[in-house]
Amino acid sequence: MRSPATTGIPPVPALLAEAVGAIVCGMLLAIGFGIAAGYLFASVVPGMGLLAVQVFAALLGFGVGAGGGAAVGGRLLKQRGSWWLAMLLSVLGGAMVILILRLLNVGGLGGILGVGFPVVVLLAVLGYNLRRRP
Repeated sequence: MRSPATTGIPPVPALLAEAVGAIVCGMLLAIGFGIAAGYLFASVVPGMGLLAVQVFAALLGFGVGAGGGAAVGGRLLKQRGSWWLAMLLSVLGGAMVILILRLLNVGGLGGILGVGFPVVVLLAVLGYNLRRRP
């Protein structure tokens, strides 16, 4: 029987650590990106438009943090993977969720957050393990 190290399939505790790292780091950077967008665009975008900019910046910040958090969680458990691919996939996934849901005009803010959150975490973990070497 082959072990997870020889098949290239990461063990379940490693996947859970990557997902938890993605969620925690993603939340921290989402808050940071949202606050930063508020300060940067306060004089340019008035009223509720600023809130929309902050939400979009927070979702993209969540993507950056999720990619980094998945990499940190994997590296802490001695799992090899691609941290840049985790960040790239999670940021692109967050951007695509925003774009698709806004173009289809469905879901609103709750839809963007409800769909974007699990998609970004899943893509961060997938991206980290995509080019995994045993």
